[in-house]
Amino acid sequence: MFPCQIDSNPSNHSLRPTTKAPNPASPFAADREVLAFGEILDGWLAQKRSVLRRTTFSTYLSVVENHLRPALGALPAQETDDFAIASFINDISSDRSALSASTARGIVNVLRSVLEYGRAFGVSAQPSSCVCQKKNVRAEISVLTDAEQERLLAYLGLYPCGTNLGILICLKTGLRLGEICALKWGDISFSAGLLCVNRTVSRIRPDDGSEGTQLYFGSPKSASSKRSIPLPPSLLRVLEHRRGEDECFVLSGRADKIVEPRSMQRHFKTVLRRAGIRDMNFHVLRHSFATKCVDLGFDVKSLSMILGHSSVNTTMNTYVHPSLERMRSMMSLLE
Repeated sequence: MFPCQIDSNPSNHSLRPTTKAPNPASPFAADREVLAFGEILDGWLAQKRSVLRRTTFSTYLSVVENHLRPALGALPAQETDDFAIASFINDISSDRSALSASTARGIVNVLRSVLEYGRAFGVSAQPSSCVCQKKNVRAEISVLTDAEQERLLAYLGLYPCGTNLGILICLKTGLRLGEICALKWGDISFSAGLLCVNRTVSRIRPDDGSEGTQLYFGSPKSASSKRSIPLPPSLLRVLEHRRGEDECFVLSGRADKIVEPRSMQRHFKTVLRRAGIRDMNFHVLRHSFATKCVDLGFDVKSLSMILGHSSVNTTMNTYVHPSLERMRSMMSLLE
């Protein structure tokens, strides 16, 4: 085994043998045949950078820098065995860990991929043993009650603009936070009555792993997320009243400036407080929209397409939970 470096050719990001003098800052610099697991992580990241969407890569990078490197990075590759991996997984999966089950599973999934990559470089841990046993505690979905929705609409007024208009759009269409922040007036076809979701915006970690975040515009999270949503007539009338230039963002009214997702989140919480509504996250608008659609009898396939879900199962498992009264109503149809 030789010390390794990352190929600067983006089409061939991988670890490869080299005779270059090892980094004197490395704890393993004295032993040229020892590779640290941190270097395995670097090689894996370099390989993934060229094939993943930037938002996905940013998520993987955060997992590596916040969890894997601090816990495992200093280990020699040969000592990154099943015992070391099991100890790490037990730590992030235990009841003492503040991590949710979905977060812990995401970390383990990334680690499994790293182990598969590292097998060629001396890592002895078996990827198949990389399993997270932590179970989800299914939380009740928070939605705005009918009374809260009425108070919210009363606060927003008949023809809201800017960020308040964005809240109304999300309540009536189920758009995600990043989608509404990236929405431009040109994405709305007034003649066809359609809102087209073409992009999303988020803050991501820079590819080079440096501190801080950067604003990133990208395509929606999946092919199904890039969609056209028919607008209800009442919302279309509001949008026609407030219509701006095609190149301008709906929330800011400008082409050279956006309202960032975290700013929109803060504004939403201020609106809730002023409207006398309990504190909730922005995503409650999407949940409230979907739940209302289910109550109104939307077929699941149509609702799934409106929400931009990649699978009808996502819609079914997340939103379709009929009440006892609705089940009674359905059963009465058998008479």
